[in-house]
Amino acid sequence: TFEIQREEPFTVEERRLLAHVSSSLEEFVTELSERLETRLQAALSSTLAASDDLEDAAERAVRTLRAHLRAEAVMLVIDDDARPRVLATEGRWDRFAAERHQALLREALRSEGVLHHGDALLALPVGEVKPVRYALLLRFSEAIPYPGAHRSTLLQSSRVIRPHLDGHRYAAALAELLRLHEASEDVATQELYQRVLDAAIRLVPGSESGSLLVRRHRHEPFEFRAVRGYDLERLAPHKLPVEELEVWYGPDKAGWRRGRARVARADVHDIEKLGQAASPQIAEAIGGYGRIEANLCMPVLHEGEVLAVLNLESATDAGAFGRDSVELSHLFGPTLASLLHRQHVRDLLMNAALTDELTGLKNRRAFDEALVRELARRERLGTQMSLMLMDLTGFKAVNDAHGHAAGDKALAAVADALRPVIRQTDVLSRWGGDEFAAVLIDNSASEAQETADRVREVISGLAVGGERLGIAIGVATAPDDGVDAGELLDLADERMYAEKQA
Repeated sequence: TFEIQREEPFTVEERRLLAHVSSSLEEFVTELSERLETRLQAALSSTLAASDDLEDAAERAVRTLRAHLRAEAVMLVIDDDARPRVLATEGRWDRFAAERHQALLREALRSEGVLHHGDALLALPVGEVKPVRYALLLRFSEAIPYPGAHRSTLLQSSRVIRPHLDGHRYAAALAELLRLHEASEDVATQELYQRVLDAAIRLVPGSESGSLLVRRHRHEPFEFRAVRGYDLERLAPHKLPVEELEVWYGPDKAGWRRGRARVARADVHDIEKLGQAASPQIAEAIGGYGRIEANLCMPVLHEGEVLAVLNLESATDAGAFGRDSVELSHLFGPTLASLLHRQHVRDLLMNAALTDELTGLKNRRAFDEALVRELARRERLGTQMSLMLMDLTGFKAVNDAHGHAAGDKALAAVADALRPVIRQTDVLSRWGGDEFAAVLIDNSASEAQETADRVREVISGLAVGGERLGIAIGVATAPDDGVDAGELLDLADERMYAEKQA
């Protein structure tokens, strides 16, 4: 705008000349703006193409914008963890206005265009693809609050910036997946599952929490192997059949079989009703399905079968997951399938090293590892845990009368008899020779004695070659009888020997 004032009225000819000046100025300013836009876009394209990572690209973008627009300060943020996080900033900002800047940026993330604030501040979303993941805040001199750049120039610049930022996020995801592949040779399976889930939550836009469910074979149920934002120990006992997860995924059977990610949002879908229809038994353990505002569910295929399910969630924004979230989550599908296969093969080899070949039970090494692990868990949770040592009676008579082949048959029969009595969550092992042992998780002394009574009953019914078998059992409970593995084993051994001598 320009303004001319005088006391006498303007003549018709003067008004015509002023209109001509106005038109000429408009053409001149438009040409300058177009030149600025061309130079700015060229500078952004050139410098961003040479950027190394997300932070470097952000720094180059704000530096270029500030120089070409003659801004006092420029800030570029990413919508991370439900709060804009600064990726890069140039110039000086009023530190006392930080909260106001956050509010302006949050507004810009949800706006369609440039927001012009009275104190020489401009805020705008970066790119047009929804949901917007980045926003810009620019401060100009209050003496010249408008730099001459048209709003379309700013929006066009943002369209140039976003693909480079997204590209670096994809590159970061691929680099992280490569590191996971390299680590899979040396990392325990459980830790690897947690690393994969944490990487997905960190790299897939909109993710705040999640879970990873895995099964080894198509006929087995899925188990929770890693969680973030939930309690794994509360969820681990729940085994979910594939039918439940198919209900949770939804009616797109083709999508399930092809490993396509499905997004459910609370403002479109009744997530609580969906969860209750699929797996009502875990509602309490996760704090209720109603807490989930958005869920991204991705089946993971290996050799045509869904062997894992990755769930990513937001508790704050129903629109948290966009097309970019789905595309990034799909990067984890093949990688996770490969990791699952590799770890499955490795686990088979490790399991063979921890399994007694004759009985199929865990061996002494596996028992010792489980005892140390469960004692640490018991101490952490303040619960109880029992161990049980068992020694067969009548076994020597079988060997002496019928030979070692009959003795091997007797040991296998004892193992088969013990399996239904000892819970699957406990650790049953062959201790060595004709001795067996069990780690009874979350079992009090009285519960352990009840288990021992059932064991005596089933073994007393066994006979090999006419020779009756029996069993002597010693039980020790932590913390009642001690908290040290050696102390508990010694006590259980004494009690087993005393029963055998009785």
